[in-house]
Amino acid sequence: MYYKEEKKLIDLIFGSKKLSPIFFKKINYDELIVISSKNLLIPALFFELKKKNYLNHTPKEFSNYIHEIYIINRNRNEKLIKELTHLIKILEKNKISYVLLKGSEFIMKNIFKDIGSRMIGDIDILVEEKDIEKSFELINKLGYHTKYRFKYYKHRHLNRLISNNNLFAIELHKNIINKKNKFLGSFENYFEYYKQNRVKFYQKKIILNHLYNDHGLLKAKINLRVLYDYNKLSKLGTSDEEFEIKKPNIYFFIMGNTLGVTNVKIENVNEYWFFKLRFKLKRQSKIFYLIDESICNLMISARLTPYRLIEFLINKNYRKAKINNFMS
Repeated sequence: MYYKEEKKLIDLIFGSKKLSPIFFKKINYDELIVISSKNLLIPALFFELKKKNYLNHTPKEFSNYIHEIYIINRNRNEKLIKELTHLIKILEKNKISYVLLKGSEFIMKNIFKDIGSRMIGDIDILVEEKDIEKSFELINKLGYHTKYRFKYYKHRHLNRLISNNNLFAIELHKNIINKKNKFLGSFENYFEYYKQNRVKFYQKKIILNHLYNDHGLLKAKINLRVLYDYNKLSKLGTSDEEFEIKKPNIYFFIMGNTLGVTNVKIENVNEYWFFKLRFKLKRQSKIFYLIDESICNLMISARLTPYRLIEFLINKNYRKAKINNFMS
């Protein structure tokens, strides 16, 4: 849904033009905090404002608040590095090939040039399907545990592994997206694709993860942090002009172009008029947003409910976890 200060947030984080002091006087800082938080971009906002020497143009209360969030996040990510370094040593010692996914790789490789600017939820690791059980056992021995394992539902990753002694949960992935997709092409061989071009691998992963796993394609919506990640990677390797401008990437770039974050030439863009119209309307009309979201959520639920029902009937641990969640 559209927020008035979203355009200003985009200018602050993605913009390259020098902003005047008048620009900052017109900002509703309470709303800027709300939209930044919804997009998990408060630490990135502080980082960009500091880098561009804009902090002195903002209210002291505002700059102190986002600085505090940034410090908390940086401290979390320092713990992430320690926990992930130990985990990587275990995997390498046992000769397990892996690829770090999402923010974990970005922090370990310092892609953002600042470990405090990217918020991380958990540790996502891709391993080959033949190594998934061995990896699970190794992590289990480190004190991580899960409430249940899927017996029927074939998910792209195992259920989250948590530890009482570590801050970050772990998700072991065997696939990038949940189902076979005709648009994967050569990307289907993840490890080979990663070896050939690490930056392009992560760009492709960001796009597919958002369009399919986060339902961005179905819902015609995008999170600004996704674009922030993509934008940072673009500066390291494959530019927008060099990227594969075909389905499903086109839908990602339609949203990015509309927001003014990407600038990709899309041939026959009028063919995608309905998707672009939905994207715009969901940002302009609260009523349309709520109706469209409700329809999309019903479609997702209709697809997943049969799997969940079967899992509930045959999987004692899954059933117990769901009942406990319902009762709590």
